[in-house]
Amino acid sequence: MSVSMSFSKLNNFENCPKRFYYTYIDTGALPQVETEQMKRGTRVHNSLELYGRTGDAKHLTVESKKYKDIVDRILSANGDKYYEFSMAITKSKEICSWDSPNLWLRGIADVLIVDGNTAHCLDYKTGKPKNDSTQLQIFSLLTFAHFPEVEEVNTGYLWLAHDELSATTYLRHYLDSFWRSIEARIEKVYEAIETDTFPTRPTKLCGWCQAKEICPDAYEERRRR
Repeated sequence: MSVSMSFSKLNNFENCPKRFYYTYIDTGALPQVETEQMKRGTRVHNSLELYGRTGDAKHLTVESKKYKDIVDRILSANGDKYYEFSMAITKSKEICSWDSPNLWLRGIADVLIVDGNTAHCLDYKTGKPKNDSTQLQIFSLLTFAHFPEVEEVNTGYLWLAHDELSATTYLRHYLDSFWRSIEARIEKVYEAIETDTFPTRPTKLCGWCQAKEICPDAYEERRRR
C-alpha cells in the first residue's frame, strides 16, 4: 500500500501508530469530524491568505483583523511572496504535482518569501505555542527542493494570539543530514505499513482522540482515570 507523507501524518504516527492506522489506512473507521477549533483555524488562515495576496482589508474578519499588523510586516518584507504555497516531491526529491502517483512528501506553507538565496517560510498557528520543529524542518527541505538557488531557509511558527515567532534556520550545506533525520522517521512509518504493525500508545489524551470509541486501549485509559 502506497501512502504519501506529510508532517501531519508523521506526527500522527509518532503520537500513536494505531490512530495513524485508523486515520490513514482503515479510512472508513473514523468519522470525519471538524472541531470548532479546527473550523476557526481554517477561517483565520483563509482570511489572512486573501489579505496577504491582495492587501485588501475587506478580506479581514472579526476573527482575523487583530492579526493585520502581523501580515502587514510580511507585506513590507523584500522578496517574492507566496501564500498557501503547495510543495510536493517524489522519493528522489524531484518536484511533482500535489496528487502525483509518485508523490512521497508534501506540505503547504502559509507564507513563503524568497529573496535571492534566502527564503522565509512561515506557518500560522492559532493555538498555544509548542516546541516541535519537525514541521519547520520538512518545510525547509521542500523549499530547498523547489528553489535550487536558495541556500538558507528561515522557518518559523507565527503564534498569532501571542504575536510570537518560534524560528529555526536551515542551511543547504547541511541538507543531507537533515534528510537523513526525516527519512529515518518516515521509514518507520513504512515499516509499520509493511508489517501491518500499529501498536497503541495510550496517554491521558486518549479521551480527546477521534478513535476513542473504537480503540480498546483508549477505553481502558479512560476507565483508569
